[in-house]
Amino acid sequence: MSAALGLGEVEELLGSVADLPRFLTAKELDEGSLGLARQHPGTVRVRRIGQTTHGDALIGLEAGEGDRTALIVGGAHPNDPVGTLTTLEIARALAEHPKAAAQLGTRFVLLPALDRDGLRLNEGWLTSSFSFVRYAHHGYRPPPSHQKEWCFPYFAPAYDFSAAPSETQALARLIDTLRPSLLVSLHNSTAGGAYFYLNRPHEELQSALVGPPRALGLPLEPALPSDPWGTILAPYVLRAPSTHEAVQYLLHRGLDPRRVLRQGAGSIEYAESLDPRVLGLLSEVPLFADPRSGDTSEAPADRATLEAGRLERRSRVVNLLRSAYQTLRREGSLRPGTFRDCLESLLDFPSRREGLEPVPDPPGPVTHAEVFRKEVDARVTDLRLLGTLHRFIGEQAVPGTFAREGLLRSTEDQINSVAHWLENDLKGRRTAIPTLVKAQMGAVFLAATFR
Repeated sequence: MSAALGLGEVEELLGSVADLPRFLTAKELDEGSLGLARQHPGTVRVRRIGQTTHGDALIGLEAGEGDRTALIVGGAHPNDPVGTLTTLEIARALAEHPKAAAQLGTRFVLLPALDRDGLRLNEGWLTSSFSFVRYAHHGYRPPPSHQKEWCFPYFAPAYDFSAAPSETQALARLIDTLRPSLLVSLHNSTAGGAYFYLNRPHEELQSALVGPPRALGLPLEPALPSDPWGTILAPYVLRAPSTHEAVQYLLHRGLDPRRVLRQGAGSIEYAESLDPRVLGLLSEVPLFADPRSGDTSEAPADRATLEAGRLERRSRVVNLLRSAYQTLRREGSLRPGTFRDCLESLLDFPSRREGLEPVPDPPGPVTHAEVFRKEVDARVTDLRLLGTLHRFIGEQAVPGTFAREGLLRSTEDQINSVAHWLENDLKGRRTAIPTLVKAQMGAVFLAATFR
């Protein structure tokens, strides 16, 4: 260990988490940051990091002291709101427990919402009581080429990316200035369990990371790569994604990276290019914690039947997306727009994956965790696709026309069907927000201790 922070001190820091009944808007996050600085003058400091694509200020915080720096990024994906609150609560905990903060010997620089503009497009579900219908109608997740954490410049003979938006440029300048020894990106899933990504093997930390979720009653989800080039480091830890590794994998198999990939380098990958010693961590926690996601016992199910069912449901959704897009294109009503970009990226995805080897199935018989991924988690993705379609129609179709009203009705029918299934299946599994925040804080403080 590089800092003497024991279990008692970690529990003390987590005990500072406020009662958090709902997520905050972008404006409320700014107000919360400024409020913490006023409550703890000199201990919590406001830092202007840059501005968003739409010209709003990116506000960050500093707390703690030391010769090492930890950079903690929330809201990298705008539909991952847990980390926005975790950053504020880390600053509060360090201010209210100076002895434990001193033992860490670390200056924490905290960015509550990297994609602040995108967060505003999610506020319709963030600030109300959760329902899956509301989540679909008001959700937004940008396509890979617009994801602020994955738009860092990348240049190689076979693939390059240079379209870094304002937020990515601001974060890059911050990394250039700070040269952090630890970079943490805070994420959440909709349903499942907790799991992690690290940019390199770290046996002590890999073992320690599972402690906070277990203590808080969160299931741990077995690590399973989403891409064939992904790597498992430990049962609940994946290797952090790397665009360079993806490019090399594709070239080795004779595939053109320009056809498959749409993103730049990631924030951790960029930080590594400046200092290979940096420790990078991504923490994932679930809005709906479901023990089935971590149940590796054998399930009475057939893998081929499970996959066929998933593909059949996904095909119906994608066909609806494609039909709606083609209808509006034939009418000549398409124009530039946020949700047009999202939908075109979704429709482009299957062709970009042609020729890729599928991610291997887990060894052995079908487990309850695999059934959960194929039946529950896959339906969450279906709902997100349908929600994108719903917002695309609202953005692009001419109000009052038959096309708009007909497409909206058919899309809403599908949303209601999938949402009803999920609400019945996940009933009563919504995780309290403070529990999720504590789980992420535990991962951050452990990483700061073990790096």
